[in-house]
Amino acid sequence: MNKENDIKLSIVVPVYNAERYLAACLDSLKAQGDLPIEVILVDDGSTDGSAAIAEAYVRDDTRFRLLRRANGGASAARNTGLAAARGEYVAFVDSDDLVEAHSLPRLYGRAVDEGADVVMGNVWLCDEAGQKLGLFEAQTDQDLGIHTGPDAFMELMRRRCYLPLPVKYIYRRSYLERLAWRFEEGIMHEDELWTPVVLRGARRVALTNVAYYRYRQNAGSVMHATGGRRRLRSLSRVAEGLFRLADGMRYEGEEGALRSWWTANAYRLYAWACDWLPRLRDSSLAMSTEPLERFGREAGRMLPEAVARTRRYYESALGSWRRYTDWRLGDGVASVAWARAMGRRLLLIYNTPEGGIPNWDPSAVPKGWVATSDRRYTREADAVAFHLPTLHAELDADLDKPEGQRWIHGFREAEADDATFRDPEIAALFDGAFHFPPEEGEAPFPMAAALRALG
Repeated sequence: MNKENDIKLSIVVPVYNAERYLAACLDSLKAQGDLPIEVILVDDGSTDGSAAIAEAYVRDDTRFRLLRRANGGASAARNTGLAAARGEYVAFVDSDDLVEAHSLPRLYGRAVDEGADVVMGNVWLCDEAGQKLGLFEAQTDQDLGIHTGPDAFMELMRRRCYLPLPVKYIYRRSYLERLAWRFEEGIMHEDELWTPVVLRGARRVALTNVAYYRYRQNAGSVMHATGGRRRLRSLSRVAEGLFRLADGMRYEGEEGALRSWWTANAYRLYAWACDWLPRLRDSSLAMSTEPLERFGREAGRMLPEAVARTRRYYESALGSWRRYTDWRLGDGVASVAWARAMGRRLLLIYNTPEGGIPNWDPSAVPKGWVATSDRRYTREADAVAFHLPTLHAELDADLDKPEGQRWIHGFREAEADDATFRDPEIAALFDGAFHFPPEEGEAPFPMAAALRALG
């Protein structure tokens, strides 16, 4: 094993139920040449074969270490690995991703040559097989040289090249210890809070164009969700944290420029959170409108370029709020509680082929029923109608059919052979099927056909 004072780079790999991809990830880390490294595998309570794979690598290669902890999420696993790291620099790698051969030594060499606290590389977006699809989002193909931390953050924001992915950077460990900043646990998008603080505090940041990391895209199951509510809450929490940090900055001199771009980034996160409001279609959701009010107070003090960017985020957030409010006050939402009190049965239209808010004629709803698109009633509705081919894109929580609830699915004629319908486990959940209108574009929901499917 490398002696502790000889380790140049500690690579922290959170591991949770990644048996399908873990070996390929670890093989890519073994292919980093002669650079003295340690690979810290943090098993975050895996329930599949991930731990056995990790143990095999630890037995075969003394550079690998395995730590175990109860499941706490990626942030907690990264914090655990960071606390155990012994290298001069630290990198984070996700267990389903890959690192280009001999690329980490290039980043480490740049870090040493420049005396940098942080070194940035580029990230490839890859398909599920790990094949490159192109650089992830808008990244620069130029080497942007050395900057102070605040200047690095602002340069990336100005160029629209800022990506908060923690795997995009390597970090001097002594700098992180001095900064005493850790990943916030219990939320998604924790990198959106981690990265700007780490960049801001760095004395020297190298912005390289070394494309070294392969970020794999994984397909999801039709019956499992991306956690829209959790995303909204997390994004709101991160945006609030960034706004609080901005409030501690002055609007004068260089710090004023940083506060301008920092505020723009906070509004980016706030607009992203607001975008979930009309998409989730749940009247119980709540979010603060304070950022919509503060923009008018701050715009006159910000850099013009940052104001222009922030205004677009502000307008996006405001538009999302208006769509959400219009939906909440519309047919099939505002009156549902009254209809339920009158003893009417409830049909929830979860999604349609067109996406967006389902469109139907209220007069088509038979006596004794009320129809809604409000997903706050997902568990208590008497019946739920789904469009299966597009369900995964809109699913907010894993579907669990309550006892006594009836499920029906609609499809267009061209979708009759969709593989989803042939999955016996999924098919067994449904009590009937109906056809959506065949014409393209938005069409009224076929209420009569859906209710006939219920029998």
